[in-house]
Amino acid sequence: MNWKKALSLAGGAAAVVALTYMLMKDDDSHDEKDDENEKKKKKDGKMNKDGNRIIKGESMTREDLLQLLNEMLKLQTDMKNIVKDLIVVAKNNGYDFMSVYNVAKTYNTVDPLGKYQIEMPEFDKVVENYHFDPEVKETVSKLMSSQENYYANMSETATLSVDKIIEIHHFMLNELYKIDPEFKKIPNKHELDPKLIALVIQSIVSAKVEEEFNLTSEDVEASIANQQYALTSNMEFARVNIQMQTIMNKFMGHPHKDLNNLLLQFRGKNKTNKTINGTMKMRKDNITFLLGIIASILLLVVGGMLDSVNYILGCYIFVGLALTVYTILAFLVPSTKKSRDFVFSYGVTTACMFVISLMIHIVITDWKVKSSCNYNSGNCTKYIFISVCGFASSFCFLGASIMTFKVLRVW
Repeated sequence: MNWKKALSLAGGAAAVVALTYMLMKDDDSHDEKDDENEKKKKKDGKMNKDGNRIIKGESMTREDLLQLLNEMLKLQTDMKNIVKDLIVVAKNNGYDFMSVYNVAKTYNTVDPLGKYQIEMPEFDKVVENYHFDPEVKETVSKLMSSQENYYANMSETATLSVDKIIEIHHFMLNELYKIDPEFKKIPNKHELDPKLIALVIQSIVSAKVEEEFNLTSEDVEASIANQQYALTSNMEFARVNIQMQTIMNKFMGHPHKDLNNLLLQFRGKNKTNKTINGTMKMRKDNITFLLGIIASILLLVVGGMLDSVNYILGCYIFVGLALTVYTILAFLVPSTKKSRDFVFSYGVTTACMFVISLMIHIVITDWKVKSSCNYNSGNCTKYIFISVCGFASSFCFLGASIMTFKVLRVW
């Protein structure tokens, strides 16, 4: 498990800065490794200078890991709020770099890994050791999917086209180049915190995007999330992002000779994971759709075979057709398929249909099948088939309901 993947859902400005930020943190840790080891030896490996317990990978407990994961999740939320605040600061101060920087350094954000002095490889190894633990698995899932869920739960706006997203990224790249002359004039810029530099630049560029396109950074990144499968195969989008990553590395003044290669490798792995996750989600959608359609069609079959009771026939035909349309809307029509509330209501409806259908077909079995087969009326086989179809429909509704909630990640 590489938790950096959680910070780069789609490759927007925030993802570019966040990924560079994390690469920077890893390299800082590596450069200071010898000094940190000396300090650890002096402190008995128990406490750091801030009074926080030093957690070693080999001795990290399940409780230690859960604490780290929850702190990392909180950091993600804090960073979103900080960027929002800094965007306002940038607009109010004429996009002046140092004005935004001076406000940014007042925020007290703590990297959990740095806080407990644990290296990334140690952390990854411990997560792998506990990946079968349900609570750890759930917390890691929250961390990995927090960005995706964040955008999925936003109020729906029109998704930007791929061309528009690329246009906005070209604009962001140009704004990065415009910051360069101002940045070069800053005295003693080598004393600035590289992590804060990344944060300030992200905020300034996001503010410029809001002004130029009347779109918030959330609008843009939500569209990127919705268009991620089209964007992963778009070479122009990839090229612009690589240029943005390169200039960000230059601003941070911490040369990574192989940064572009690292980023390209990361992007390749991220594409693979997105493709896998997308395929799995599509499979879940397809399975849910098929279960719903089969359940609805079986209702029509049962209704058609109960032609001796006209009002029952009418009810079955009406409900069967209604649920067929409902299923198509929930999983095939884009406008309703993207609505979490609509799909959730489908899951609740099919759960109710399971209970109602099961009860009705238990009554039909007791009323029709037993009497027909006991008195050899000649309809025994027919009513057995009706019961089988009825119960099959009931359990297909149950399956459709369960799969719907899984698609929505309710379970």
